[in-house]
Amino acid sequence: MSNYYQEQTKTIPILIIEDDPLQGTYLEMIFKSCKDCHYSTQIATRLDEGLDLLSNKTFDLLILDLNLPDSSGLETLEKVRAHDQDLTIILNSAIDDETIAIKALQIGAQDYLIKGQPSSSSILRAVRYALERKAIVEKLKLSQLQVMQQEKMASIGQLAAGVAHEINNPMGFISSNLTSLQNYLNKIKDFIEYQSTIITSLNNPEAFNKVSDKRKYLKVDFVLEDIADLIDESCEAVGRNGLSVESVFRCLLLKQMLSVSYEMLAFHLSDSLSYRTFARIDPDMAPGKSALQGNIRRIRPETLEAVFEELIFGKFDAGEINMDMLRIDSTER
Repeated sequence: MSNYYQEQTKTIPILIIEDDPLQGTYLEMIFKSCKDCHYSTQIATRLDEGLDLLSNKTFDLLILDLNLPDSSGLETLEKVRAHDQDLTIILNSAIDDETIAIKALQIGAQDYLIKGQPSSSSILRAVRYALERKAIVEKLKLSQLQVMQQEKMASIGQLAAGVAHEINNPMGFISSNLTSLQNYLNKIKDFIEYQSTIITSLNNPEAFNKVSDKRKYLKVDFVLEDIADLIDESCEAVGRNGLSVESVFRCLLLKQMLSVSYEMLAFHLSDSLSYRTFARIDPDMAPGKSALQGNIRRIRPETLEAVFEELIFGKFDAGEINMDMLRIDSTER
């Protein structure tokens, strides 16, 4: 017994499109008498009737007569194939023509049987082989898609490293400058305090009052305090608000996959543990709109386009999206 049938735990539905009632009954009897597996059959006597059944029900296999009241020759097969690209089809025809048989196989039929020639066991064997071949092809397609997906993910991983570089390089430069600026500010504050001490020690009330008035007028104390706060806030922003480079990249992918604004992305991250897990964000942390927008917008447009090109064409290869779904993130919303 083939692997396909060993894996089947349900009845295998077969559609028979055949206008000859004797031939249709004969095929039904063959499938009902099969002891190795369970088949269910349904008969249509016209092509349009058969296509309606295919639209409303699921069949594992179709046994098709080429010459029907409303269609004849290979055009019958072409119409069925246009209706369903994946259906397993066995032709059961009175036309004994090798040229037609070869063309039928090229169009997509799995087998070509001549009415009155094959025995019941041959028909059942043809059905088993056709379904088994279809199962093998499906497994090969799945394996191919998995390999393609692995290749795409590997490529995206390389792009992720590029994204990290895009973020880390300018952030490292700015962070270093902010540290230097903090040191310079501390030196200026020390000098001002030292200057105040010297002026006080000179015991010159007039000079002391002039300096104090000027200090108040220029709001020097406020400026020094505000500069310190600005530096602290900038250092926090450069730290990506607690987001790692990988988290920023994953938030970018999540925004693109959901096709949402920064505000909605922030909502999803705060509302869903699964989204935070995907983004590699601490369960107790949920970045706001400004943090997400600020971090993602640090990535250059060229890098964004490269990432989305990899994602988009990877999905095209897998047949998952159409042109209407393409959208390069403008990073404005």
